[in-house]
Amino acid sequence: MPGVIVPEDWAYIDAVTGWMTEPECQWLALMATTVCSWTEVGVNNGRSMLGVGLGLRRGGLLQLVDKEFPAGFWGNWRWLRGRRPDLRIVIAECGSVEASRVLADTHVVFLDADHETASVVEDIRRWTPKCATLCGHDYQPLPFPEGHQEVIDAVDQEIGKDNIDIPVGTIWWAR
Repeated sequence: MPGVIVPEDWAYIDAVTGWMTEPECQWLALMATTVCSWTEVGVNNGRSMLGVGLGLRRGGLLQLVDKEFPAGFWGNWRWLRGRRPDLRIVIAECGSVEASRVLADTHVVFLDADHETASVVEDIRRWTPKCATLCGHDYQPLPFPEGHQEVIDAVDQEIGKDNIDIPVGTIWWAR
């Protein structure tokens, strides 16, 4: 089924350092099949980028934003280019605020950058006017090992707890 990550692709993605689980990657890939453009803010090594990139519609636009792309990212970017040469991929090595000023509007913005409350609030305010759907990662309370209470506080403050869904894992999706 298009947009669902096949086992051989998951074997590659699973070896990429990151915190995105297989169900979360599968869900992102499936959601990406419904849109033509996606922006990811906070890419790190690109684990979620790979899921989205495999699912994005043919000829789609994938915009990637991070202050710094680690060495591991570039090999994963090349792997994705080999699997999906039809994608238009824009890499913005800058902060979220600057990227929000210069990148094209997009169907989906996925926030997974700085997890401090003030930064998440700023990201939500900057990116909401630039997309049809805003979502993100790490809507997970402490005391879990990877808990990010500040993400929850910012999302609840800016979007409202009643206006988000948690479709899988720790992904939040604004209604």
